[in-house]
Amino acid sequence: MIQLIQTKNHHRVHTDNLINQKLNLLGDHITRNQTRLYAMSALILLVLSLHFGHQLTSLPNAGFNLIAWSFISMMGVTLGYHRYFTHRSFQASRPLVVTLGITAFLSAQGTLKHWVATHRLHHRYADSIYDPHSPFEMDEHGNGTRTVTLRSFLWAHWFWQLDERSEYFRSTGTRKLYKLGRCKDAFAYTKQLRADLKLKRLGWDLRDWYSKDIQEDPITCTLDRYYPAIWLLSFGAPIVLSVTISSIRQILYTDQTLSSHALAASALSGLVWGYLARLVIVQELTNMINSISHIAGYCSSQSRENAFRIGRNTPVLALLNLGESHHHNHHHNPKHPNFGKRWFELDIAYQCLRLLAMTGHVRMKSNGSEHID
Repeated sequence: MIQLIQTKNHHRVHTDNLINQKLNLLGDHITRNQTRLYAMSALILLVLSLHFGHQLTSLPNAGFNLIAWSFISMMGVTLGYHRYFTHRSFQASRPLVVTLGITAFLSAQGTLKHWVATHRLHHRYADSIYDPHSPFEMDEHGNGTRTVTLRSFLWAHWFWQLDERSEYFRSTGTRKLYKLGRCKDAFAYTKQLRADLKLKRLGWDLRDWYSKDIQEDPITCTLDRYYPAIWLLSFGAPIVLSVTISSIRQILYTDQTLSSHALAASALSGLVWGYLARLVIVQELTNMINSISHIAGYCSSQSRENAFRIGRNTPVLALLNLGESHHHNHHHNPKHPNFGKRWFELDIAYQCLRLLAMTGHVRMKSNGSEHID
């Protein structure tokens, strides 16, 4: 009897592991193709705009769907992906960690381990040959320069996600790594570079190395495992919410149910404005941080990063991406949750974080455990 129970338990564990493995593979597959999914969404949005024209703006709940879902998704990017999971610039309760992960996934920018590893590598070698999305050109020897061309700008804005230029996330042989270690780049002789090249020689995937804490945390592991389901939720939730709002409004004001035409219009509004337009806007605002916020704006501090001109502050763009484009301030102190240093450098995400701190779910600039019980 005991042996039978042990056999059943072993079979259940094996089945669960197999399911988890398939979910992880599916999440990685969606992540690798996220740029193509974004391009498809932009193309569908363009076709619908050409076909329906201004009629799309008159759909029910159009403004609410666009503004509300864009704000939530961008907040997930800046507070979720960026400030919490990548830089741990504040502590969060477990319910808030789950919420930040779900809202981050609404932007459809990939699993946590993928986003975190890429951004940490960006900070380690910002604007050099090893940066995954540097907006600067490389010379004929593969060294980084301070020149910005249309090709390098478009690379940092879009195409780096399709064909990563960073030598770390590519498959490189020992001879290629030896050549990289000898190149005359400004970052080539740092201890960090030598350590990372050694890891590559030992067979490490740098994405796994740079996101070890994400993969060891059961909460973030679970979130990454169910990334495909949350991605589907980000598609269906705006449609369901738009139809629900229209139905409630119809019942309250006319005491009647929605007609099939009104139902279809509300669903289309959720699809167009709550998903397609929101996805394109949030992705573009994120891409602008990699491109525009590294080449246009000003530096407000004297630091080593300033000497290399790493990051620029662009307050106007920061109003749209909730403070992310105070980018030189961020590179100067990556672990600080507030990107705005002057009175006119408004960091909307940080102000929202202060409101969350009043609820007890957030603790900033304190030592101790990663989570708040």
